Amino acid sequence: AYVVGHNIGVGGALFLDLNTDPYNPIVIGSYDTRYIHDVFVRGDTMWSAEINDGIFSVVDVSNKANPIVMATQSTPSFQTHNLWLSDNGNYLYTTDEISDAFIAAYDVSNLNNITEVDRYQSSPGQNVIPHNSFVKGDFLITSYYRDGVVINDISRGDIIIEVGNYDTSPFSGDGFNGCWGVYPYLSSGLILATDIEEGLFILNPTYQQGCFLEGTVTDSSSGAGIAVATVEILNTTITKQVKIDGSYVTGLGNSGLYDIKVSSFGYKSKTIKNISLSNGATTVLDVALAPAQMVNFNIEVLDADAFTPISTAKAVIQNSNFATPEYSSNSMGNVSISVFEGEYSVIVGKWGYISEELKNFKIKPNTNTVTVTLEKGYYDDFALDFGWTESGSASSGNWVRGVPVATTIAGFAVNPGSDISEDISNQCYVTGNGGGGAGTDDIDDGFTILTSPTFDLSNYLDPYIEFSRWFFNGGGFGGPVNDSLQITISNGITSVVIDQVIAGVANVWTHQNIKVSDWIQPSAQMQISLFANDSDPGHIVEAAFDGFKVVDSSTVAIEFIAGQSGVTIYPQPATNAIHVDSDENINSYVVYDLNGKAVIESESQKSMIETTIDLSGLSNGLYILQMELHSRIVNQKIIISR
Repeated sequence: AYVVGHNIGVGGALFLDLNTDPYNPIVIGSYDTRYIHDVFVRGDTMWSAEINDGIFSVVDVSNKANPIVMATQSTPSFQTHNLWLSDNGNYLYTTDEISDAFIAAYDVSNLNNITEVDRYQSSPGQNVIPHNSFVKGDFLITSYYRDGVVINDISRGDIIIEVGNYDTSPFSGDGFNGCWGVYPYLSSGLILATDIEEGLFILNPTYQQGCFLEGTVTDSSSGAGIAVATVEILNTTITKQVKIDGSYVTGLGNSGLYDIKVSSFGYKSKTIKNISLSNGATTVLDVALAPAQMVNFNIEVLDADAFTPISTAKAVIQNSNFATPEYSSNSMGNVSISVFEGEYSVIVGKWGYISEELKNFKIKPNTNTVTVTLEKGYYDDFALDFGWTESGSASSGNWVRGVPVATTIAGFAVNPGSDISEDISNQCYVTGNGGGGAGTDDIDDGFTILTSPTFDLSNYLDPYIEFSRWFFNGGGFGGPVNDSLQITISNGITSVVIDQVIAGVANVWTHQNIKVSDWIQPSAQMQISLFANDSDPGHIVEAAFDGFKVVDSSTVAIEFIAGQSGVTIYPQPATNAIHVDSDENINSYVVYDLNGKAVIESESQKSMIETTIDLSGLSNGLYILQMELHSRIVNQKIIISR
């Protein structure tokens, strides 16, 4: 028998002889190199999940008195929780018990060259946590916390395809709730699943093979494989990166006709429609991409009220394959950025204005100019760098801006795995963002302060400050936790703490809405600061901050949420027509003037994702375009200036 996670030594593995006297087992050896959370043994080889070190080890245990490590390998999120070997012994499957982690597959046929061959998530982007996976023939059965039970086809070994699921939990997203145990080995074929809140489930599974798609992505000019390309099965969550030689293999659980999109930086994307995928079959799809043309793309940034140029505005162009550095507008409000033609997100903003995002914007040689108008106001979701500053005495864990990298300890989320969902981009401020273990890059030996640029509230009638924050305090060197996050506002003369978490855990994104005049007299020299500290004795401390904005409660208007419409309108300002691109079908539209009068209404038309609206009969000014899309109503501003 193999016993792991015990309280002897570092908690590695004890080897017990049960044959001599099963009621009084004899310890005949041990492996005590690292703590082990889970173990799989076949023959004389032990595969150990060493969660605290984020690796698995392959150990020769033929001599129980002298175990020998033959190989080690890190796993994607460095929280190696569970592992299981394929029946043929060529592939190992692992789970990392952490927010937004993966089930990973490794080719272990050569222990001198262990290679990761695939990663899988049940709900990409929703931060769900996998728990334990078990191999049953050609299938992998996993207890997946808030996503319940998931079944994957692993018949090829080098790819993990979801072919079945049963959601036991009413919860969704990040959290240690839901299904944490599954047993698929009953002779009846039934699966036993245990849900922390909901109890025992007895499931009758249907095991069906996946639908496989494979091929090679090449350069249409040279015929060479493209080393960095993305293959998407549209209207699903399936996205695959090609291998270095341009080859790929992907798939899904349900047969049917699918549109396949292939893209790569520096190439024109291609969508191949109505590709037939069938269960248990492999469809071959080779795709040649044509090199894209370089476009000198110009952005004109204007004040939405005065139509005057905005200088020193920030702009970035990005998509899943590429992101430009930040560029600044000149004195005429112009930004010029050279990019390959393609589909991008164009993000523009400046401190003192509300940031805008043009989603799914198609940059082409003949569509190389766009005007972006910014409304005055204070808004920062940290998609752009508006000049917040960090200071303090901490030796690590200083405030940094970036895409947050999740960490956990004892099942608790420490550093967030994502920013808030209702904003542009995926960045926020966090106290250290190095990933790894929970204590690798948290706040240590002091404090760190994040301070905003100044903002002017002197003309606001009743200003409110809104933001979301995150805080974790725990672990460490013993004694009660004693650290804090304090959020302060200043009017240039006086400072006051408006929000704080002291010696506690608030490790979820928590939205706060603060009426400024309840705390301090608003002025033209306002600032907000966040103070987070690690006091003696040291503990694990992490904080995060996102979604800062100022709202005047006296303002009543149609609300436009920055970057969330999924609709791109250009050119802005318009002269005689505008073109509309949407992320879903446009069923109808109405243009209103500022008195609420409908001045243009769409005629009966077939739903489509893009349309052109004739504005030649309207005068200069501001209008509201209201669109009925397939699943929602969207309002957008139209500015006409001739």
